[in-house]
Amino acid sequence: ANEYNSNIEFFKEFGQVKSTTNATKIWLRNLEEFRRGKFVEEKIEYVSSAQELDKQLATYIAEMKQKNGQQYSASSIRCAIAAIHRHLVKNSVITGLDLHNQATFPTFWEVINGKIKFLSDLGLNDAKGIRGKEHSTLLLEDFVKREDGGFTVYIYRSKTNQRGAFGSRGKADKILIPYNEEIISYYEKYISSRPRDADPEFYLQEKDDEDGWYIIL
Repeated sequence: ANEYNSNIEFFKEFGQVKSTTNATKIWLRNLEEFRRGKFVEEKIEYVSSAQELDKQLATYIAEMKQKNGQQYSASSIRCAIAAIHRHLVKNSVITGLDLHNQATFPTFWEVINGKIKFLSDLGLNDAKGIRGKEHSTLLLEDFVKREDGGFTVYIYRSKTNQRGAFGSRGKADKILIPYNEEIISYYEKYISSRPRDADPEFYLQEKDDEDGWYIIL
């Protein structure tokens, strides 16, 4: 049970930006880049009409994609919504703004719910999480670097994953990790520290003898 919990917490951390401030800045920059040329040049916090804000945010959620054209995971969209909410609560000219009020922002929430369902149908809803056994079967090759500097992580579910038969592992779910220097540099350091002849599994631990590294099980 302890191993299961520690593994889950480890991978949850991988998909989240450690600094809430940095996460907010990243998603707000993404939002403003999207809005540029589509809406009035004023920043999102200066939109004074809740109806207009509802329309703009709904459009962003509906159309948001990574720079390489791939869809974000459901958890990434939830992170974006949380970041935008934090920013607007502190900075919006709309008094008492609450993005979670579905009566005030009906289109925004209709789009969110539809988008999450759409991603679930694509297999990109990672809300069900990763079982402990799936952590032990993650391979280094399952972490694929993307053009934006982040990672695409391929998760092979336990029921289809045949350990030792890495050439035929069944269908994979994908978790898309947006680029963030603090998080990505941590994992790049871990990956670059692996011996050339290390086992293919992602989770390794240094041994005291000369046999190199081995997988944590």
